[in-house]
Amino acid sequence: MMAEELWRKFCHEMKIDEATPYEAWAFSNENGIGDNLLDLVLRGRKFGTASAYDEYVEENALNELPEIGDYSVLLRSNGEAVCVIRNYDVYIRPFESVPPFHAYAEGEGDGSLQTWKDIHTKFFVPRLQLIDKPLNEKSLIVCEKFTLEYTVHSGVGKRNEIFFVEPSMAYAEEITAYREEMLAADSSFDGCFSMKRMPDPKEYVEYCTEWTNPSRLFGLMSILWTKKVERLSSFF
Repeated sequence: MMAEELWRKFCHEMKIDEATPYEAWAFSNENGIGDNLLDLVLRGRKFGTASAYDEYVEENALNELPEIGDYSVLLRSNGEAVCVIRNYDVYIRPFESVPPFHAYAEGEGDGSLQTWKDIHTKFFVPRLQLIDKPLNEKSLIVCEKFTLEYTVHSGVGKRNEIFFVEPSMAYAEEITAYREEMLAADSSFDGCFSMKRMPDPKEYVEYCTEWTNPSRLFGLMSILWTKKVERLSSFF
């Protein structure tokens, strides 16, 4: 099935205007892994992908980056259209600050951040070399997370009612409304990551984002470990 045919079928069954923009693309099939990644999507294991910002801008003359709500038809390496996905979370981070949850969302290997970095270093370096760009810790990465909306064989995909997203200003109104509701209920805000003392959603978003930096997490672990050693030492 071609991408246009699958898109028409999807729009007809889901009551969506066929004129709605979408892109048709395949995961890179370098080393023959593209179809394997697509299979991970169909199994529900993969719901994220990443692109090097510099390469993305180089390949897109209009410099149009992906956005929340964008639709895509995913293709196999032979051009066969297989499914429709839709972005529900999009952000740009330096390579050093890509969060662990995004690594898990990509569904490759053991799902760890280190495995993600190893795999994508091998993937990004030669591609960026073609446009005379380096890959380093400050290189910008476009991170996308998506839902599986429709599959060619099963129709409606495994859409969920609850999505795990990282706080961003795209959800500023929701963050403010949630905080006000929690205050009205005299809640202790357990598990809300200091939301109670931050009336400004921008401050809250920046605070949460800062904590996704792996270097800060490792630093905190080091401090906690040092304090634990100090406490143990006091017994001797």
